[in-house]
Amino acid sequence: MISNEWSINSERLNRPGREHNIIYEWEDVLSLELGLKVVNRMNLKMEFIDKVLGHLRINPLGHFQRRKAIVFKLSANTYSDWTNSSKIIPWIIDFYLPSYKYDNFFKVTSRNHVVFISSREVYELLTKHKLFDKEKYIHMPLTMPDKYRINGNEHFDKKYDLVMPGRSDSMLMSFVEHYADEHPDFTYVAREHIDGKCAYSVNNRMLGKKRIYSFNSQDAYLDLVKSGKIGLWSTRGLDFLECNGYNQVTPRLLELMTCGCHVIVRYPDNADTRYWRVNEISPSINDYESFRLRMDVCLSSEVDMKSYARYLNSHYTSNLVFEIKKYLY
Repeated sequence: MISNEWSINSERLNRPGREHNIIYEWEDVLSLELGLKVVNRMNLKMEFIDKVLGHLRINPLGHFQRRKAIVFKLSANTYSDWTNSSKIIPWIIDFYLPSYKYDNFFKVTSRNHVVFISSREVYELLTKHKLFDKEKYIHMPLTMPDKYRINGNEHFDKKYDLVMPGRSDSMLMSFVEHYADEHPDFTYVAREHIDGKCAYSVNNRMLGKKRIYSFNSQDAYLDLVKSGKIGLWSTRGLDFLECNGYNQVTPRLLELMTCGCHVIVRYPDNADTRYWRVNEISPSINDYESFRLRMDVCLSSEVDMKSYARYLNSHYTSNLVFEIKKYLY
């Protein structure tokens, strides 16, 4: 029986934030569908402890790695930690290692029989490496938890013109500010950091700025997204040097669609955006005139929720169950 041998958990590091709540929701769906127990890893705050445990082959989920587990790893690393074990299937969420560190990555996953790679872009880049093993490194994409499944008949009360609840692309943000200057009645919600905490403000050129609330709850976050007619999304690598040029499609795009938002997006043409067929959702916006025209259309039209439902139907967490089962025996 799978449930007697395997568990599922994530790296529960000391990194609070709303964006990690979705990881726990993936765990919940997979534990239910696969019959796996969710096991909380001890909260190790210091990297060197991980290294020591990896060297000693001691697993925080069970002494000397007695327990098998699928483990969501927040990022790929170049040191051998406790997840480098034949009993562990790491599921790597973010992979930003430059190509000259690929050798290290393959070495620090040397004991794993299987490694899940969430980014199709990264997966295809790794396939060109001399140490790549197509039987071991498997593309397993990120998903939308099933609890948020839509049927296409949903209707949400749209209180704001635009909602930007998370990370904002600097180019798109400059377009928003320009658009707001040209349209004084335009109202948008943006995230800001105050005393190290996230807060959200409603912005309108005529009415000024008004702070509304802050939260870490996934449900509260999605309620805020549902209140916007439009949402912005971009691949992270376009705006952040730390990503080393990688541009993975993130679940935020799925969240915007789930919440019935028109999406204005910025992304490159790569293996990941092609895998997700992002071009079928929206063209990439890279200049202000295209942005302005897209905004005008979105503000004057309704979202096609039926189309969103058809697209999202292929991207729920439970859809991966059959594929994952093949690696648990």
